[in-house]
Amino acid sequence: RRYHMISVCFRFDDPSAISDHGLEEGIFDIFARLDVPLCVAPIPFARTVGGEVVPLSPQNASHLIDAARAGIIEIAQHGHSHVHRGVDAHGAHSEFAGVPAVQQTRLVREGLEQLSSIFSHRIRGFVPPWNTYDRSTAQALDEAGFEFLSAGWEVLDYGKLAIVPRTCTLRSARNAIERALCFQSLAPVLVVVFH
Repeated sequence: RRYHMISVCFRFDDPSAISDHGLEEGIFDIFARLDVPLCVAPIPFARTVGGEVVPLSPQNASHLIDAARAGIIEIAQHGHSHVHRGVDAHGAHSEFAGVPAVQQTRLVREGLEQLSSIFSHRIRGFVPPWNTYDRSTAQALDEAGFEFLSAGWEVLDYGKLAIVPRTCTLRSARNAIERALCFQSLAPVLVVVFH
């Protein structure tokens, strides 16, 4: 019997200027010890409960910078400010879906400039908050030079942008992997998302 590979990717969303950096460092340490790659999607411009905007910066993201430099994590952009601005075709919260294309392009580029300046390298991936987006989002990402978008199950292609749907949560990962074993000949990719 011939066996094929099942790829499992881990995606950690929501680190920001105001998140729990100690907890995040602990997560990075676990993945480093296990030698398991981790895609981390930080929010470029977090908002406090009072609505104050706090940009990610070298001062409040040193743990992310160190982990990225060490090759422990890959950085993907998690939207702009994780603010509910619209809804997708199914009525779900979205920072991008349903928002005018010009505004989406501005938000994508502002976030990209912020992260690129902090990490001093090209950001290849984009994760929209609430895993929702529309065709205008995909177009803005493709035009900004992103290589992949990781979101929900809906796939809205545009240009060369690769779409990598979220498969499961950390809680349901074991079950998803067991189910994927039935499809080894298709070499499935599972994306495990946690916050």
